[in-house]
Amino acid sequence: MRTLVTVAETSCPVVREVTRRAGIRLGAPAVATVAVDLPAVLERVPGSAVVVPLLLSDAAGLGPPLGPHPLLAAAQASRLIAAGVRPGRPVVMAAAGTDDPAVQERLVRAAALLADTWTGPVVLATTDGLGPRLEDVVGRGTVVSTYALGPGPEAEELRDRVAAAGAAVLAEPIGPHRFVADLVGRRFRALQQSVAA
Repeated sequence: MRTLVTVAETSCPVVREVTRRAGIRLGAPAVATVAVDLPAVLERVPGSAVVVPLLLSDAAGLGPPLGPHPLLAAAQASRLIAAGVRPGRPVVMAAAGTDDPAVQERLVRAAALLADTWTGPVVLATTDGLGPRLEDVVGRGTVVSTYALGPGPEAEELRDRVAAAGAAVLAEPIGPHRFVADLVGRRFRALQQSVAA
């Protein structure tokens, strides 16, 4: 069995917990790292490794990002329900902005998947770059789903700007949800099979 190596922009408890859960599900050794440390980590891993980026929309050349995916949408819906929101209520999906059209298209697709899962209208809003701005979409009474894996500068900026706009509910970031660990496990198996082929 190859070693699962997850890579993220920053190290945080969410990344480590997702990696741990995915490793348990796979029955494989699992290591979490950040992009700058990846080469050194790969040198230390015994045997061969399968690298799975823990980045939702832009994996910066590390491999395919996790999103968009129905499992991420299901995890977002779970966070909305945990925040006390009833399915079907209109939602704004708040994400960090981008000037990359390919990344923006992934965000649009992620919002569409959330709408399918949530069975209600979902509008995408971003902090900057392409797409509508948070301040133009979020207002008093708005319900917001945070499209971020865990805490960090981007999630904090989203929280501050959504609060300033007067949103009624801001669901927590996706976090170490079991669906995320399942998705990482699926990516691991798919990449392992492609290497073996």
